[in-house]
Amino acid sequence: MGPSDDLVYSGNDQPDPDCRDAESFFRMKKGQAEVTFHWVYILIAGAIILLFFVGLVIRQKAVSEERLGEDVIRILESIVVGASVSEKTKNFVDTSGLSDYTFEFRCEGDYAGFGIRGGKFEELPIEPVFSPKEIRTAQMIFWSLPYRLPYKVIDLLIITSANTKYVVVGSGSLYTELQNATEGLNFDFVTDLDKIVPGKNFHVRIIDLTGTGIISLPDPLKTFRDDQVSAVSLSGSQATYYQKKGSGWEKGETMGIISLGGEKDAAKYAAIFAGDAESYRCNMMKVFKRMRYINEIYLGKTEEIIHHYDSILPLTGQETDRARIQGCLLTLGEPAASVKNLLKISMSSELTKCELNYASCNLLPRHAQDLISLNNQLQYQACIQIY
Repeated sequence: MGPSDDLVYSGNDQPDPDCRDAESFFRMKKGQAEVTFHWVYILIAGAIILLFFVGLVIRQKAVSEERLGEDVIRILESIVVGASVSEKTKNFVDTSGLSDYTFEFRCEGDYAGFGIRGGKFEELPIEPVFSPKEIRTAQMIFWSLPYRLPYKVIDLLIITSANTKYVVVGSGSLYTELQNATEGLNFDFVTDLDKIVPGKNFHVRIIDLTGTGIISLPDPLKTFRDDQVSAVSLSGSQATYYQKKGSGWEKGETMGIISLGGEKDAAKYAAIFAGDAESYRCNMMKVFKRMRYINEIYLGKTEEIIHHYDSILPLTGQETDRARIQGCLLTLGEPAASVKNLLKISMSSELTKCELNYASCNLLPRHAQDLISLNNQLQYQACIQIY
């Protein structure tokens, strides 16, 4: 038998049992691999389908929340616009369905608006709104007060909430006035700030009427977050703002209150409720911008009255009537200190400067007092009044 004879099998030879076992083993492994691949494929396909539906749900949720936010903003905008034209009214609006949302109010530079934190903002180019920077509440309060200088310019809209606490410290006529005027609002009147009971309020604002300014942070407020505590100190025609910082106060800007004073001074009340100095200045600048156009309207009215008297003077027979009309014309438009010149030169010039710099608005009350005197003179002379 040669060397290669052991590789040749006869017809009766049987295959090696070990070979049969190996072939079966590989076939089995191949089948298992195919089954595993099928399951992996199914798992991957299932995961892709699951992720698709999860993404769809998330996207739909985001769209729904965005639409809800837009609806909420539209509703609040309509309330703001409606409240801003309702003079001397307080409106208490139930917002319990929105108590999970934090509303933000901004007025900085040339931008003013409100919205939901992290969501859409709606611009308020005309309406002056004085409110805390943030409100999260089950009840919003809208309070409208007319601003006159001396004629009515616009209604200042104050927005606050049932869980924004105002603590008034001091004495005097404004202290008593606020006690009577703030019925229904979350106001406390104290003689000692350390006796504050802050409660579970979203924000606490201290209103200092002592004239000495805010010195120390009351102990009951030291556990509050910095953004939950603020203060405003009123002294004469100025308002100084403070913000809690750690265990003390950070002093902010001092703003001039441009008004004629008196009871329920809208500009002073607005300073009490404004979030900070910048918010107060920004909203008041909107007021003065509007006032420039209102001033033009009154100037036009003055010129029409002058034209009316000029047209009837030649037709007036009685000497007393002629003297009265001539007196009306003198007050309205002839001398330098007339209504026409006051509106056209003095107030118009100051309002133009005021639009560029808030500090330049300080002379407006003086011109307003002059206009009051002339308007009273027209009344005394039985002439047509300007306002």
